[in-house]
Amino acid sequence: MSSSTDWTSLNPFERVKSSCKRVATESTTTHVTFSSEGATKFIEQYLLPNLQSIKEKACKKASLPFQFDSVDHEANYRCLYGLLQFGSGFRRLLHEKISKGACETIERGLINCFLSEDITISSLGVDMMDKVSDNYFALEQHFQVPAKEEAPHDKYPLIKVQKDSPLKPFAENLRMVLSETSRKLRERASDSFATFIRKLIAEYERKKQHEEKYSEVRGIGKAAFVVNELVKAFPSALDDSAQYENANHEKFKVFLYKKAQLIVAELHIHLHEEDPTFFFPDIHEMTIFVDNVIPATLIKAGVLEIDEEMKLKIHDGKPFKYGSPAEVELRALAVHASEEIIRIANSEPYNADINSLHLDYYLWGELGKQEEFRKFERHSTPDTVFY
Repeated sequence: MSSSTDWTSLNPFERVKSSCKRVATESTTTHVTFSSEGATKFIEQYLLPNLQSIKEKACKKASLPFQFDSVDHEANYRCLYGLLQFGSGFRRLLHEKISKGACETIERGLINCFLSEDITISSLGVDMMDKVSDNYFALEQHFQVPAKEEAPHDKYPLIKVQKDSPLKPFAENLRMVLSETSRKLRERASDSFATFIRKLIAEYERKKQHEEKYSEVRGIGKAAFVVNELVKAFPSALDDSAQYENANHEKFKVFLYKKAQLIVAELHIHLHEEDPTFFFPDIHEMTIFVDNVIPATLIKAGVLEIDEEMKLKIHDGKPFKYGSPAEVELRALAVHASEEIIRIANSEPYNADINSLHLDYYLWGELGKQEEFRKFERHSTPDTVFY
């Protein structure tokens, strides 16, 4: 295990939960606070009336307008979907330029790759990552994110010239993540994500038989092991963590791991019935996949409260630097609040029997898409590939 990981616990889900709780209890500011009263009202007003529907829909397979050639082909798609779930900081620009949000942009891009007549692209393996990330034209052809745009000449407005698009940083991030991921997979003798994940799972199952010899599997489940290995293998794309300084000026690392957890959840939800290799018994130990939608939804619902300074910054669309105290607090408090919602909802008198997959689906996929919540302004962090 790399010493640079700064892990306080081998279980990644516990790292996320405990570090986020520590931010909630040792925050240096009052930018973001958790309301236990708000959590109870949320459970009674939103969660319980929709409980049966949430449980039915949360783990339902997402339908796609095509069929995959094999389980591994779909596994490639699901892993790439999780890997590329970023760009939320470009939401306004994406809607302005291509009339899509970040998530829809990624979905459409992957579908375009799947539909390519070039089999090396449609297979969604390392060759696809290399070809699509090779240049801006190839990226735009598939993901429709322009790195260049036409604009009037400074001196001669009737003449159109090419200049960098404001979406170029997003395009560059997509290229970087795809290229780096391909390189890392090739280093591990894997021609696709599916191959790599199968190797990880085989390694886990082999080592688990002699758990006393292998500390990396001791006391943790399959999902936890795969998340750990994903973070170690692809740190620039998946090691979603930041240093934080508390009220006593003690610095500690806050772990969030949105995309690494999402990749494993995608495999479990969509593939475990077809192939038990992708069944993860510890899947419900995960946390929510925290981005900028879930904090905004929890603020709108009254579970989180933010001060006037942060309200103004979010309303004005001013960017939050990734890893800054305010940005860490927004996401860490959202994770902590979600854990508290689950704890309270599963206790007397509610006994809701929910987990993080249920709550994440509801906050992000249902409540977050309702018009009053969708219009509620979210914080923007363009300088990250983690969400």
